[in-house]
Amino acid sequence: MPNSNTDLQRKAGFYHSLGKVITETNKFAGNELYKSAHNIRSSEVWMDSINYAPTFASASAYSNGTVVTQIGSSGNPVYLYPLTDTNYQTWFIDTGTPSAAADGFVPSDNWIKPLINPSDVPNSAGAPSFGYELLMYRPNGTTAIAYSSAFYEVDYFAGLIRFQEGATPKDAGNGLGFQFNQTNFEAANNSAKKAYIQNTTTGGPRVIAFQYTGNTLADTGGGGGGNGTSGINGTSGSSGTSGTTGTSGTSGTSGSSGTSGTSGTTGTSGTSGTSGSSGTSGTTGTSGTSGTSGTTGTSGTSGTSGSSGTSGTSGSSGTSGSGTSGTSGLLSMTGSTDNGLITLNGSAPDATVESLLTFDGTKLSLLYQAGDEGGELFLNKASTNTTLTGGVTIDVYQNRLRFFEQGGSARGFYIDISSGGVGASTNLFGAGGSSGTSGTSGTGSGGGGGSTTGTFTLVLDGQGGVVSTGQKGYLQTQYSGTITGYNIIASPTGSVSFDVWKRAGGLPTSANSIVGVNYPGLTGGSTFSTTTLTGWTTSFSAGDYFGWNVRSSATSSWVRLELTTLKT
Repeated sequence: MPNSNTDLQRKAGFYHSLGKVITETNKFAGNELYKSAHNIRSSEVWMDSINYAPTFASASAYSNGTVVTQIGSSGNPVYLYPLTDTNYQTWFIDTGTPSAAADGFVPSDNWIKPLINPSDVPNSAGAPSFGYELLMYRPNGTTAIAYSSAFYEVDYFAGLIRFQEGATPKDAGNGLGFQFNQTNFEAANNSAKKAYIQNTTTGGPRVIAFQYTGNTLADTGGGGGGNGTSGINGTSGSSGTSGTTGTSGTSGTSGSSGTSGTSGTTGTSGTSGTSGSSGTSGTTGTSGTSGTSGTTGTSGTSGTSGSSGTSGTSGSSGTSGSGTSGTSGLLSMTGSTDNGLITLNGSAPDATVESLLTFDGTKLSLLYQAGDEGGELFLNKASTNTTLTGGVTIDVYQNRLRFFEQGGSARGFYIDISSGGVGASTNLFGAGGSSGTSGTSGTGSGGGGGSTTGTFTLVLDGQGGVVSTGQKGYLQTQYSGTITGYNIIASPTGSVSFDVWKRAGGLPTSANSIVGVNYPGLTGGSTFSTTTLTGWTTSFSAGDYFGWNVRSSATSSWVRLELTTLKT
């Protein structure tokens, strides 16, 4: 429980009002050595924010060793040391090597303070951060000591734990659950006293606490005398020489410096004027006026400081001088292509006007071509969740627009531009937003005038969703022939059913179905192929239009339908 001796409480309040910590009941306030929470110095003013911590777990989570540092941990609390000459009433935390004395220790430079007081970090409603509260344990480091059962208080600012007289760790009935053996401790050699304290059988109380280790006002340069204001800098660019600073008046305080000359137009920089010498004692001198504009150049170098003058009456500052002009620098460029983009060629500041990469304000053009290769664009791969070996290249090769993996086996796709309709009239994607490309291909079977096999292909991509139903686009045949079968590939495994339409002289509709009731499809699988086309109208002529329609679809987000043909 807390200290209940009312006389001690009154004395502690009296000592605190004098900026002292009471460490022993019979000491006079003037003889106490340690400061309480008054007369704050700049090194004692905290500058960093501390997170509100209602629980020990949240306080531990906020401990990062920068602003908040946890001292001790569950299962391994730190040791308390009795402060010498306090009759075992006052103890402290020290992570270094405190100096042993006959009846206790003198703190080392690693005395842990200030500790974070729960009341230092309230929430918006004023509730303290109980997570930062000092926790006390028996010497074994595992048995907790309840604050309500012992007789102690914590001066978080001073980093001191004060036990009530007659209820210190050395006294019987102290509420701590153990009694520190004063006789054996004081009989030990000073060199052995630290080991005695850190023994889980003979030692004193152990604790876990939280120390503020962030920046203080002193770390930020606070608390010092005010510096004089700086002169006004010239604008950047290659500035003219700055005017010389006027000398300060002969003041008791230093005369103020003249302002720097304003920058001029392009030119090499002049050196800054030297600072005026401090005036003799008196009133402060007035500021010098700005110098006239010079021609711009690079920044001038700083002038040297003037020496202090002897005391006297104040004088006025001198006026700043004007800077002289310098010469301008130009960026060296190679190339003269109209609308060419400018790239750094590796030896700055030189640059190149690219002849094969242009932008006219509307269109970006990649103009490279060599042999079968045309323009090329590279897109880097994703940094996570990708199986690509490299990035993705988009290029023109012969008549094809290609999309393929850069590296590995160059997996990818292509579109044969030459098979498209005049005026870009071929629709690769059907209505509904999930259809892919359709087209024809053929392979010669050898020999002059021999038969040719080919395919009509539809690729549907649900873009992550299940392929939708409905009409999926059209194609116009380039030759006459016969449909010989079909192949279906789906991913992931699913079910899909198609209708195929054909019409001469215009786009077909459902009235122009060629499959009867034998609809091409796949049920609960990923691949299906057949050459059995019972009920189909298999012949077609050059110029006929084919249409695709998805009757039903389940599970699969990507489907490919391929009609195999024989050219006649």
